[in-house]
Amino acid sequence: MISTALLERVLARLELNERPTTDLAALNRIYAAFSAKIANDNIMKRIWLVGDQKRPVTGGAPSEFFENWLAYGTSGTCFPANGALCELLIALGFDARRNLASVMMEGIETDGNHGTVVVCLGGCEYLVDAQLAAYAALPLVAGRENSTGNGIHDIRAVPVGDRFDIQWYSGSNRQTPMVTRLELKRGPVDHGVFLAQYALSRCVIEIVRLLTTRSSWGDTFRIALLMSAALC
Repeated sequence: MISTALLERVLARLELNERPTTDLAALNRIYAAFSAKIANDNIMKRIWLVGDQKRPVTGGAPSEFFENWLAYGTSGTCFPANGALCELLIALGFDARRNLASVMMEGIETDGNHGTVVVCLGGCEYLVDAQLAAYAALPLVAGRENSTGNGIHDIRAVPVGDRFDIQWYSGSNRQTPMVTRLELKRGPVDHGVFLAQYALSRCVIEIVRLLTTRSSWGDTFRIALLMSAALC
């Protein structure tokens, strides 16, 4: 889904001047570059939401995502950003797949509300999540707790039965971790599912509703929490 010409432009902007190999060191270099240079925002989703919504949701396709980023510096929320990261990794020869996960947050529908990326490499599975911007791939090993150990970007995989609770910290709260629940047995999902989930992402719709109506202090706090958690 990414042309060779677009791939080369993306690699150049990411300052990956040598074509990466397909080992863990290369995966970490690519993910670190993506984490550092591609921000999280909902600009394209916001443009689509205030329009007639008759066309496919803006910025969801990987090629469109990267073209927008190259031209305007925009990014996206979890589904388009991780969809683009997944396609970039596939184009570079990695065994990467899209997975649905669930950010656990009171008041928000949690089943499959987050799109992420899992890479199989050397017999081990690794989480590389564009929105968590951890700079290093997180090993997912059954029965074993792992961490990226990368300072303020550190994320942790805690095995709970046959799933992993991914613990991470939002920018507004460095004391209490957020939890993203990942069940690898759900298996990969295709690009169409990612686009459908992106179009239906309820937290962004809720943010827009609150921003366009008279809000209370409670609503203001909810907006801040939703935006800092970056669920979509």
